[in-house]
Amino acid sequence: MSSSASFLENNFNDTNNDADISTNKRSTAKTFDCVQECETLKEFKRLVKNLHFDIVPWNFHSTNKLADCDKHTNNCKFNKKGCKKSIHFKVKNGETNGSVYVSDNQHSNNSNDENSAGVPFQTWTDQKD
Repeated sequence: MSSSASFLENNFNDTNNDADISTNKRSTAKTFDCVQECETLKEFKRLVKNLHFDIVPWNFHSTNKLADCDKHTNNCKFNKKGCKKSIHFKVKNGETNGSVYVSDNQHSNNSNDENSAGVPFQTWTDQKD
């Protein structure tokens, strides 16, 4: 009877735990949760415009026409600063109503005051006495 075992072999004296460290630089896929049903795309756009979802502004990103549905995607306004939160409205072909899905990512890199400058400035006016 023979038995076999596998070992991590290397010349650097590393431990087996080091093999669990991932060096994959690719991002992972987003997971979306269905949060609401909408009767029309127009209703979805109104809800997005009125900050109904997460009370943050959303920017339209794209419309994907898939084989069985259309997916209208909006990203967080702070997407260019690194926020990965997104929302989409999925409508099956031949229907007007659909479902709203929000990614499970947390908002990140959102500034409390989007118009804040690094150094405050003051304007001076000439006053005549």
